[in-house]
Amino acid sequence: MYEDKVKKSLRKIIIFAVIIGIFLASIGAGFFYVIRTAFDRSTDERMIEETDNYKKRFD
Repeated sequence: MYEDKVKKSLRKIIIFAVIIGIFLASIGAGFFYVIRTAFDRSTDERMIEETDNYKKRFD
């Protein structure tokens, strides 16, 4: 009887932990995507500025 209650509560805890883990992993992936996109955009902007400066030197 007591073992059944422990098994049920353990199962609930495991399910809750898995759901929280998936939730945190998805938040981490979203955060990584945002950071990566911002980094790529800033790199592209710097490259455009440098190529414009390079073109101006030759003109």
